[in-house]
Amino acid sequence: MDVKGANIMVDYKGEWWLGDFGSTVMVGKLVVETTIGFAPENAMYSPAKFEYDWHMLTVAIMVILHHNNWYEVLLEEDAIRSRYTSASKLRTLCSEVQDPALHRLLEELLKLAKIN
Repeated sequence: MDVKGANIMVDYKGEWWLGDFGSTVMVGKLVVETTIGFAPENAMYSPAKFEYDWHMLTVAIMVILHHNNWYEVLLEEDAIRSRYTSASKLRTLCSEVQDPALHRLLEELLKLAKIN
């Protein structure tokens, strides 16, 4: 539950790798730790799902694209002041991407994250 830019590495061949598995949670086990703002709304204290990682990867890409104001364009706060990424805001931002290849990638990630 810690997919973010700082944990994505690229090797000399251009292959991408995910590192830092300190917050790894097996599917079905309770999520008790995650990167604030990157997780879906209901991820904390819920059973882990594969789609959470796809959601967080999509957020990581949006953070890169909106590095100056990603907090404002992506985050919501619930009643207990916990920050999460709004699925509707994420979908809207992905739909606004102009590059066709990146747009297709983001659409595929949204499907894997089960964001309709």
